[in-house]
Amino acid sequence: MKDFVLFQSFFNENEAAPIIETLKVNGIEYSIEKLKQPLDSTIAGEVVENKIFLNIRSRDFAKANEVLDKVILDNLQLLERDYYLFSFTDEELNEIVHKPDEWSRQDFLIARKILEDRGTPVPEHEINVIKSNRVKELATQEKGSIAWIILGYLLALAGGFMALIIALPFIFAKRTLPDGKRVFMYNNATRAHGKLISAIMALGLIVNILFTDNLFFAFFGFIGHRF
Repeated sequence: MKDFVLFQSFFNENEAAPIIETLKVNGIEYSIEKLKQPLDSTIAGEVVENKIFLNIRSRDFAKANEVLDKVILDNLQLLERDYYLFSFTDEELNEIVHKPDEWSRQDFLIARKILEDRGTPVPEHEINVIKSNRVKELATQEKGSIAWIILGYLLALAGGFMALIIALPFIFAKRTLPDGKRVFMYNNATRAHGKLISAIMALGLIVNILFTDNLFFAFFGFIGHRF
């Protein structure tokens, strides 16, 4: 299941059931994680309230979105008029259309339909441009916090493995784009800092192991010596 990545998340199994059934009917393999935050969200420092995480293969993202869109569009006429998006302004609905990754597929399609009914449709060619630009925007790599980088070096120089808590996310953290592709979260400079912090930590750990009789001190470095 290593090639499975997060596709959608839900508060409970009942919410996830229709999506899962649609994937089953269309022969799209999936896996379910319960009561566990995805690594990407944990590393990014986000608080994830959802409890059910639906994963599929990256190569199946386009097909999954296509079949789910068809199901949603086929059932739009059944939508109750008190659905909360009907109270949104055109500006708020356009925000959903321009950032579909922050909303459910259903809300994205409903927002488009409401805009169309109000006489301000968003044409398909514009949607394709929006999606392309959004993928590029989300693929932009972040710069690591200077404060965390400095702390990482300080912990590494102290010779304790605690430095890895900072270094490893800098090196390996990835995010999943709306098209299913996986990209590194941090830029090359930040990842280089992570690698250097790891190297300094490893050297310090070796020195600690060679010159101390206490393995706890060796692994925790300065923190171990202090406490």
